[in-house]
Amino acid sequence: MNKKSTLQLSVNGIIVLILATVVLVIALGFIRSFFGGVSDNFLTLIEKEPEPPIPSSSKVITLSREKIKMQHGEPEVIKAAIYNPAQGEWSNIAPVVSCSVPLANEEIKINPKTIKQREYEIFNILFMIESNLENLYLCRIEIDDYYNEFILVFEEISGGGGGGPGGGASQEICQNAENNNLCSGLDLAFGDGYRAECCSNFGLCC
Repeated sequence: MNKKSTLQLSVNGIIVLILATVVLVIALGFIRSFFGGVSDNFLTLIEKEPEPPIPSSSKVITLSREKIKMQHGEPEVIKAAIYNPAQGEWSNIAPVVSCSVPLANEEIKINPKTIKQREYEIFNILFMIESNLENLYLCRIEIDDYYNEFILVFEEISGGGGGGPGGGASQEICQNAENNNLCSGLDLAFGDGYRAECCSNFGLCC
């Protein structure tokens, strides 16, 4: 009787183990396909993104572009070339990205690199912003005491917020630019003349 009970428990244990293994394989397959798709998107974006200008001691950080148009939940990439003017090697270092609106750590990914003295490396900066943001924001890429800046624009605003003369400037955008010291980026983000419209229509960014 004991042998029969033991055999029954062993069979049940094997069945449970098989079911657990099947569930684990299915879960791993789902995770791999999901994150693999995101990774493939980033690799495609990295390949398409132009290379930034070669940096130097007079321009330590250069960027592949000055404006990034974002859509919520869609990946985007910018490349930063960083030159090391220091007296020694920068070991396992990554630039810090900050914007005029706080972003979660998981929304920006940068792999650290080692930059030898008087040499440079190119960093791929990956964005996946889920936050419900609107408008345009000034972002800064910093390393040590050096920095460069770019404009982050969300498509919902850039597509329908006006585009300079004839398009009609948005007071909300003009006010945000005034509040966050972004006036210099208005023409870059929305077309020539946008800042002038902010000034003439709303008395902002004059």
